[in-house]
Amino acid sequence: MRHSIKRIYTSSPLSYRDYIGSFEGNMYGYIKSSENPLKTMVSPRTKINNLFLTGQSVNMHGILGCTIGAFNTCAEILGKEVIDERLTELINKNKGEK
Repeated sequence: MRHSIKRIYTSSPLSYRDYIGSFEGNMYGYIKSSENPLKTMVSPRTKINNLFLTGQSVNMHGILGCTIGAFNTCAEILGKEVIDERLTELINKNKGEK
C-alpha cells in the first residue's frame, strides 16, 4: 500500500486557525454548537469522486462522534439501507445469543 501513497498532509491547531477561521486555533476542527448543530456538520461526501470524510469533525466530537461519523461515511458509500440491514442483523443475532 505504501507505493500507492503520493503525498501525506498533516495539520496543527494553527492550520485550523488559518484554514477554517478558528480564532486561536484548536485541536479538533470546527467548534461544534449545540444550539445549531447543523451549522457545523460536514458532509462525508466531497466534490472529489470517491473521496469521503470521516471522524469526529464530520458529525460531533469525541469517541461517539467518531463512531457516528464512521457510520455516516459508510452509509454514503454503501447506502443507508445496507447499513440499516446489517445493523438489524447484528442486533437480532446478539439477541439470540443471550
